[in-house]
Amino acid sequence: MKQPDQVIDSHVHFWDRSRLDYRWLEVEQSHLATDHLPPRLRAEGGDVDGLVFIQADCRDDQGFDEASWVHELAEQGAPMLAVVAHAPLETADAAQRLDQLTTLPLVRGIRRLLQDEKPGFALDRRFVDGVRLLAEYDFTFDLCTREHQLRECLELTALVPEVTFILDHFSKPNVSAGDNFGEWSALIDELASRPNVRCKLSGLGNEAQPQDRTLSAFRPWIEHAIAAFGADRCMYASDWPVLTLATSYTDWFEVVSSIAAELAEEERDLIMAGTALNTYGPRAGAGLPGR
Repeated sequence: MKQPDQVIDSHVHFWDRSRLDYRWLEVEQSHLATDHLPPRLRAEGGDVDGLVFIQADCRDDQGFDEASWVHELAEQGAPMLAVVAHAPLETADAAQRLDQLTTLPLVRGIRRLLQDEKPGFALDRRFVDGVRLLAEYDFTFDLCTREHQLRECLELTALVPEVTFILDHFSKPNVSAGDNFGEWSALIDELASRPNVRCKLSGLGNEAQPQDRTLSAFRPWIEHAIAAFGADRCMYASDWPVLTLATSYTDWFEVVSSIAAELAEEERDLIMAGTALNTYGPRAGAGLPGR
């Protein structure tokens, strides 16, 4: 199998618990509760050409501090293409938070976690107004939701067509349920009809029982997303280190890259790097730290 010329991992997390507060890690009873930094990612198979750091759910008031710290990692040699930072878009000071983040050249987008919010949160007027602000900053928005929130994603992306949205982890469908693929795929088709939405090929391992963490089990979900969105709106992503609760970095890379390799070379290269570059590439006036 011919390997792609370039690989961009569009979804990785790092954390150093001596630097920032991660309350969810205080109760985590797994290896995730230890520090996860770029050398560990490389050692586990993630020695790729570029990385997109996604906010790792630090304390709500530390979003700027987290993004600043990741710029330090970039200055130390981590191949950081972009940072997707946290900002509480539903708050009165959302614009001030976004203003502050524009001072960091690698910040390309925002992720305000939605997966555990109450029904209707993503459509609340205050939140929608905050998302609408992102267009003024040329920021994207990562949608981290669960399968039952896909209808809210549909409405939100229609309400704010001027913002580019990226669906994380296929919206976390239950891969092992056996009877939900039809409903999920229909909603994905509808979401893909929105030209302002893209999709990350990530996260399925964590939504599957051990016996279903196989290429054959993942294939229908991945192939459907690629067919719906097209290769120019799909991108490889690992969700490291969270994926290691279910599988290894190299195993997930093999799943996505082997399916991408069955496509035309141009489509493969879009999935493995091009779409991420087109989505998270430099915004106007932004350079790399130290360059």
